[in-house]
Amino acid sequence: MKAAKELKEGKKSGVAKVNWRHLLSRGLLFSGFCLLLGGVYLSFQFVIDARLQNSDQELQFMQMELELLQQRQALFYVQREEAVGQLFATMHVLDEDLLAAKAELEELRSVDAVQTLAKIDRVYENLASISAKVTDYQAKDVDTADYQEVLEGWIDKLLDRDYDAIIAGIDDYDQQLDDKLEELERQKEAERQAALAAQKAAQPARPAVSVPTAPTGGNAVTTEVGTFSYTMIKAPISGTRVVTLSANKEDCSQNCPAKSLGEFVQEAGGFAGIHGTYFCPPDYAYCQDKINTIFSSVYNSHEGRWIEWAKRGWNDRSGITFNGNNPSFHLSGSNVPSSVTAGLVNYPPLVNNGAIVASDANTDNNQKAKATRAAIGFNSSDLFLVVVRNASVIDTAYVMRSLGASYALNLDGGGSTALYQNGSYLIGPGRNLPNAIVLVR
Repeated sequence: MKAAKELKEGKKSGVAKVNWRHLLSRGLLFSGFCLLLGGVYLSFQFVIDARLQNSDQELQFMQMELELLQQRQALFYVQREEAVGQLFATMHVLDEDLLAAKAELEELRSVDAVQTLAKIDRVYENLASISAKVTDYQAKDVDTADYQEVLEGWIDKLLDRDYDAIIAGIDDYDQQLDDKLEELERQKEAERQAALAAQKAAQPARPAVSVPTAPTGGNAVTTEVGTFSYTMIKAPISGTRVVTLSANKEDCSQNCPAKSLGEFVQEAGGFAGIHGTYFCPPDYAYCQDKINTIFSSVYNSHEGRWIEWAKRGWNDRSGITFNGNNPSFHLSGSNVPSSVTAGLVNYPPLVNNGAIVASDANTDNNQKAKATRAAIGFNSSDLFLVVVRNASVIDTAYVMRSLGASYALNLDGGGSTALYQNGSYLIGPGRNLPNAIVLVR
């Protein structure tokens, strides 16, 4: 560039002094430099292009690898999801199996627990029952000395949870108690019969007093339906305690025990007494399968319980009860209270609050016939034990009201009639009786 400039300037100045060799050498040198520079450039360009090409290939390869990795990753995710799904499905099945197994186990445990609880309840109930029975039988003089030892054995079995053995043991001991009581009662009855036989052998027998059929001692009363002979024991309520007794201590349906009226009065320490309810005597043919069973209810004052309680509500039954010195009349036997000190139920009622309630409707043909009748009654101040001769049951109602009774109940009569006072029979003794009414001072 400098030579060209100088040449140009020489032309302008008219100077044509040129060193061509110098210029030529300088031009060749420049051309060589340019060629060299071009070669270097081309070389660099080639290298760069090669590197760029290599880079593109590497980039393509990397992209391919990336795509492959992405495909692998996607495949991995798919396989993982499938594996996880299978795992969850398996876990779900296992959970269901586990829940079913738990439910079955709980059911088995529940059944076993219910059965065990039922046995424990039965043990408790049976133990309470046998304990009460032992106490009751001890009062009846039954030998229960072995109970403590037996109870200790049950406690040992309880510690071992052997409930079946305890239940069986209680049932067995319960039967043993019943057998002991039955044997004891047989012994006592045999001793009583032996004592009676000895007493009768030692003393002359009291002749039976026949039931009078005519007035005695001027005891007669006139009523709206006629005049009747009677024998009466009258006692003030305020100074008299009524006791009702039965020969048996429990309900009885065949061959029931019976005593004379005198025995009942002496047993109670009383001063007077009269026979009680209707019963089935041994001299009646139709009574052979139910000898001395009673047809109503009677309270045993010494035992503190009602005998034949279920019969109190039978047809046309009424009752008289006592709580201490307080008498009560119950037109319906179903209304008789369980808690009393004495009482009995019979039929029919005779007088209720001064009104005659015996009638053709509540008496049978036998009761309508003339015979020896008996009744118990009371008013606000007095008690009445009365035997009426040659009268129907309806006649007896009028007699009781005429004698002053505001309330009166029919009793048995005929061959069972007995009236006892101050150590001797006013009437009787008649048949042995399953129950009786006694007056105690």
